Amino acid sequence: MNRITSLNPLCRDRFKSLEVIDIGGNKVAELPVALIKFLSELTQLVLVNNDLQRLPNMLGLHKKLKNVSVEGNPLKAIRRPIIARGSAGILAYLADRYIEVNDKVVEQWALDQNAADKAQDAEEVAQEQREVEA
Repeated sequence: MNRITSLNPLCRDRFKSLEVIDIGGNKVAELPVALIKFLSELTQLVLVNNDLQRLPNMLGLHKKLKNVSVEGNPLKAIRRPIIARGSAGILAYLADRYIEVNDKVVEQWALDQNAADKAQDAEEVAQEQREVEA
């Protein structure tokens, strides 16, 4: 229960080992596709009581995600009976609506952010090598 409005900072390789994200009671309005791509070990995603109006269909194809909680969001595309079925119902609903051409596109800002992280990591390694050689 903070004032988190974005999950964008988590959309990078350095957080790929995260298994649980609980951001219930915040102000998150969008779940980026990049989160699904980069957080490959995610098993539980708690998004209750946020401002989400939609969920990316790619979420339904996440290999390890087993528990997703979305109650209390103004979701427009997912009806209450589907949400009432729980995680399996929500994930199946999203997977059924997945269209690769439209739904697999990862946001460019996330790809740029990840590339910058890799460049920074490479520079740090190079700097350490220069210090060892000196």
